[in-house]
Order: sequence, then structure tokens, then C-alpha cells
Amino acid sequence: MANLTMNEAAQWFLSRDNYLIVTHRRPDGDTVGCSGALCRALRALGKTAHILENPQLTQNYAAHHQGLTCSAPPATS
Repeated sequence: MANLTMNEAAQWFLSRDNYLIVTHRRPDGDTVGCSGALCRALRALGKTAHILENPQLTQNYAAHHQGLTCSAPPATS
């Protein structure tokens, strides 16, 4: 995969919808903050975006994903 410029990445996000954001095992603060911010930014643009629930997310970070998660990938049409 080629590296994208910032403008190319922005166009890619703007041209699509229905995002599912996943995190790695035992997500740390960087992961939780970035995934939450990306989800909120996409929603602010009118996109459908969710973060897949991660059972290893600690209570220390849970508030950052509140209202942004789904338990399974949403159905697509």
C-alpha cells in the first residue's frame, strides 16, 4: 500500500462511510484516545462510525469510549 498525503487521507475518509474502528489487545491511553477522537471526528462529519467493544479495555479508560462502541460489526447493505 502506498503512503498517503494528508490531503489524500482526508479525501479517502470523506469519500466513504460506515467505519468500524478496532483497537489492539489491552489498549493503552494512546489507543483509547486516538480511537475515540477518530470516531468522534468521523461522526462530526456526518459519517457512521463505531468502535468495536474491547473486553480488555480497563475502567480507567472506559469513559473515553462511552456512547461510541458496538458489540459486533454493524450490518452493511
